[in-house]
Amino acid sequence: MSQDDAFAIDRFRKYLQIKTVQPKPDLEAAIDFLKKYGSDIGLTAATYELVPGYPVLILTWLGSDTSLKSVLLNSHMDVVPVFPESWTYDPFEAKLQDDGWIFGRGTQDMKCLAIMFLEAIRRLKARGFQPKRTVYLSFGPDEEVGGLKGMGPFVDSPEFEVMNVGVALDEGLASDTPWCPVYFAERQQLWMKYTFHGNPGHGSRFIKDTAMSRLLKFMNLVQEFRDQQEKKLESDPELTVGYVTSVNMNILEGGLEVNVVPSKMSVTVDIRVTPSETLDEMRSKLKSWILKALEKPGEPTPSLDEAVTMETVCAFSGDFTSPTDEDNPWWKALSGALSESGVEFKKDIFTGGTDIRYVRRKGIPSYGFTPMPNTPVLLHDHDERIHKDVFLKGIKIYENIIQRITSVEGTP
Repeated sequence: MSQDDAFAIDRFRKYLQIKTVQPKPDLEAAIDFLKKYGSDIGLTAATYELVPGYPVLILTWLGSDTSLKSVLLNSHMDVVPVFPESWTYDPFEAKLQDDGWIFGRGTQDMKCLAIMFLEAIRRLKARGFQPKRTVYLSFGPDEEVGGLKGMGPFVDSPEFEVMNVGVALDEGLASDTPWCPVYFAERQQLWMKYTFHGNPGHGSRFIKDTAMSRLLKFMNLVQEFRDQQEKKLESDPELTVGYVTSVNMNILEGGLEVNVVPSKMSVTVDIRVTPSETLDEMRSKLKSWILKALEKPGEPTPSLDEAVTMETVCAFSGDFTSPTDEDNPWWKALSGALSESGVEFKKDIFTGGTDIRYVRRKGIPSYGFTPMPNTPVLLHDHDERIHKDVFLKGIKIYENIIQRITSVEGTP
């Protein structure tokens, strides 16, 4: 193993060992580590804390022409919780097995990409490469809980505006096949809570128009739609999950006693809407299912306001798509670098939501890509891991990407 590769693996493992676990990530330790890393390779650092306790770190590599739009390389410092008893090793040991697999929380999501960015820059600088465009590396504090206090407000700030970002790169997913997904869009997020009201009574009686009976009718209609979307996905081998709308009814709340018919029952639904449909269109579907659930032949339909309480838990909408045509200079540079690196890739829509949605919402072309082919998809799972050879190749791939994308001519 070369000295550069050994150094990269050592840095990666040290970053993994910092416990940036939600809900109380050690962000101070992560920022100190990243600042020192950046300083050692000649990057300047600034921290912006628009919401107290949620710092965003920015490292800067100045380009030769600072009037041009810049390139943003984004990652997040936080990781999701673990169940240590379900892991082969301590999730924060960053165990490197003899066969090359590195185990640890954050190996895939997404500390690997942060180190790929930094190591690619270190190696480019060592070769004397000077980017034409300025490169910013951003590190968010709270992506795993929505980015609402970190990258969300930062992207809306004057500090971000001054960065004059022209294109952004962020996380992708592992692939258990030889090809890697490149995400040009994300699904929209809609979390809704529906509370159905009905007649209460004793559990030994046949009560008419109960909250549960109304809720069940609604849930059956939601399930029908879910089944249709799943069938659509399974019937077309070219489709991936991002091209359909997923619905999961994840929280049920209601009665307190087994012998009491409750006056209200609720369901909270997680809906991820494909970019070809709007949230308003999805809401209209949901409302039509509610009305259908309340219908009784020969009887007037009860008032919607009296029968159902609708609460939007979370909604994130918009056109979150970025250009993927060869006329677009950013996409041409990215896809060209991937081809030159021998990467097999497919354009895809990200199934969930990441911090890059805040950037994409500004109209800035943004792409999600983490080169992890032939790797089991284990983000948020037990025994999350990446092979050292995949990680090291990812650095070389990002060397090519950074060279190409910072050299794009003109002012796209």
